[in-house]
Formats: sequence, C-alpha cells, structure tokens
Amino acid sequence: MRFTKPSVAIVDQLALLQARGTVVPDVGHALHCLQHISYYRLRAYWLPFEQITAGTDEHKFTPGTSFDDVLALYVFDRRLRLHVMDAVERVEVSLRGSWAHHLAMKYGPHGYLDQALYTRADHYDRACRTLTNEIGRSKDTFIVHYLEKYDEPRHPPIWMIAEVISLGQLSKWFSNLKLRSDRQAIAKPYQIDEKVLISLFTISPTYATYALITGGFGTSSSP
Repeated sequence: MRFTKPSVAIVDQLALLQARGTVVPDVGHALHCLQHISYYRLRAYWLPFEQITAGTDEHKFTPGTSFDDVLALYVFDRRLRLHVMDAVERVEVSLRGSWAHHLAMKYGPHGYLDQALYTRADHYDRACRTLTNEIGRSKDTFIVHYLEKYDEPRHPPIWMIAEVISLGQLSKWFSNLKLRSDRQAIAKPYQIDEKVLISLFTISPTYATYALITGGFGTSSSP
C-alpha cells in the first residue's frame, strides 16, 4: 500500500479539527500550538476524545471536546515527564556516589579493580573490557586529564569512573561484589536490602531507579 496522504497547512489542520467537532476557544492560540508543538505530536492526546464510526475511517470528536482539553493533557504529560526525568537523574547520581564512596573509602581509589573483590572472574573480565572501552570513548575533561597526566594505574580512580560508567554497567559491578557487607553498605542509604536492589537492577537499571523513586529514600534528605 502506497502512502498518499498530502501535506496539510497549519490553518487547514485547525479547520480539519473543527470540522471533526473540536471546539476552539482561541483560534490564535490554537494556531500557535500547532505551529510550535505540531499536529502530529498533539494527535496522541486527542485520541481519547475520538469517536470512530464503524466501517469507516471517519474520526469525529465527542461533543464538547475542546482544543484546550487536549492541550491540557499534553502539558500535564510534558510536566510529568520532566519531573520523572529529574527524579531519575537524582537517583542515578546517588547510586553512583554511594557505590564509589564506599569502595573508595574501604579499598582505596583504585581498589575497585582488584579481581579478588568479585565473585565471578568472567563477569569481572567482561566488565573491565567494557569499562576500558567506555574510558577510551570518553571526552570528559577529567578523564582526558587523568590519562594525559598519569601512567599508572591506567584506569582512573573510582569517583571518576562513577561519572562515565553506564548505569547498566554499574549494576554489573555492584551485583558481582563478593562480600554482602559491601553490597549492603552501598544499598543502606536507600533503606532496602542489597538483594532487593540487585533484583531491581536485574530486571532493568531504569526500573530500579523508578522503584527507588516511587518507594522513596525513607528520609527527608534525599539528594
């Protein structure tokens, strides 16, 4: 089937919405929104208001549907996503910091590279190779400065690594730690058992951050 839909000017887009039953309280504002948000992006938000006639491709809107109602849904969704992204960033930063600080204080700046700290040597070797690649690709000033200034150890200290390692790779380093006491110390700020944190990371690092957000840190001093 060949795509044959024509391009439609913004004024005609609004006319089409009105023909389908959309109430437009402020035409100028609606045109402004279609110009700067786009018809296609807003389309997802007026789907709940559509009434499709059986056996046809005709899309009418529920009587009384206002362009402002559709726009309100879009604005709510945009603001919600911004809040979630902000919270996810805070949790990610906190996890990186907790991991790096505990291992740095207990084993030193480069102690994380000691294979004896980890349960699975094969997982450790794979994580090291991935980390080496990530360091090599990094354009961060502090990584470049370290590599230019220091020859040994070749890998930067853990607090630098925590800033460039992906969250997925961080979960592998964390879950492979041999001592439960280390894992428990890293999980302690979130008031959950290390096994719970590992299980969340096993499902998805992103889901782990979401779970920590919705479950809360248990304190009023979360970052």
